[in-house]
Amino acid sequence: MKKINLLLLSLFSLLMLNFSYAQTLVMNEIFSRGTTGNLDWIEVFNPSTSQIDLTGYKVYDEGGNGGTKAKKVFPAGTIIPAGGFYVIVTDEDGTTAGSKFGLSSNGEQVWLENAAGTVIDTILIPAMPVETTSYGRLPDGGANKQIFTTITKGTSNVITSIEDDINSLADYKLNQNYPNPFNPITTISYKISKAGVVTLKVVNILGKEVASLVDEFKNAGTYSVQFNSTGLSSGVYFYKISVNNFTDTRKLILLK
Repeated sequence: MKKINLLLLSLFSLLMLNFSYAQTLVMNEIFSRGTTGNLDWIEVFNPSTSQIDLTGYKVYDEGGNGGTKAKKVFPAGTIIPAGGFYVIVTDEDGTTAGSKFGLSSNGEQVWLENAAGTVIDTILIPAMPVETTSYGRLPDGGANKQIFTTITKGTSNVITSIEDDINSLADYKLNQNYPNPFNPITTISYKISKAGVVTLKVVNILGKEVASLVDEFKNAGTYSVQFNSTGLSSGVYFYKISVNNFTDTRKLILLK
C-alpha cells in the first residue's frame, strides 16, 4: 500500500508539473534575421485561461544573462489576453541606454523572466538559414520546437487547411519539391502571375548558397526546374524564390 501511495503521489506531482508548465507564459516564435525595417523580435504566448499583466517581465539574450547587456523590459501596463500573443521587438531603440539587443542569426540562447525575476522559459535558437525563417513551438506553447519557413508573427504557428487553400489560390506560389526526401534529383515547381526576374536558390542550414537554379526574366506562368544534389552531403536544405515583391522559402531533405 505504501508503494502504491508513493506511485500515486509521483503521478500527481507529474500532472501538477505539466499543469504548471501549461499555465506559464512562453516564448512561442523567434525571429533573428532582422534587417532595417524588419527587426528581430520575440513572440510570447499565453496558454492559460486568464489574462496576464506583462509589467516587469523581461526577455534577454546571452549578453543580458551574463550582465554585459541590459535586459529588454516589456512596456508597463501591457496585457496579454488568455490564449493570446504579444510580440516584442528586441533591437529597437529603447528609452533606457542599452535596452536593446540583436538576436544572433548564428544561434544563441534567450530567456524570459517574470516580474519577480524568476526565469519561466528559455530557448536555444539554432542558426537561421534565411531571412524568411523563424524558430518556435508547434503547436503553440508546446514542447516541440522547429524552424518555420512560414513566419506567423503575432498569430498561431498552426496553419489551418483554410489558410492552405487561400495560399493555393495566391497569384504567386512556390510548391513543395517532389520527391522529398530525395536523392540525388528532385523537382521544384512555382507559379508567377506577372512577368519579372525570377531567382530560385538553394542554401544550406547555415544560409550558404549551394545552387542557383533560376536567375532570369520569366513571363507569367507555371514552371518547374530540377535540382541535382550530386556532390552535396545528406541533410536539410532550403530553397528560396524571389520575383517582383514576392518571396517564399521551403525546406527540402537530401537523404543518401
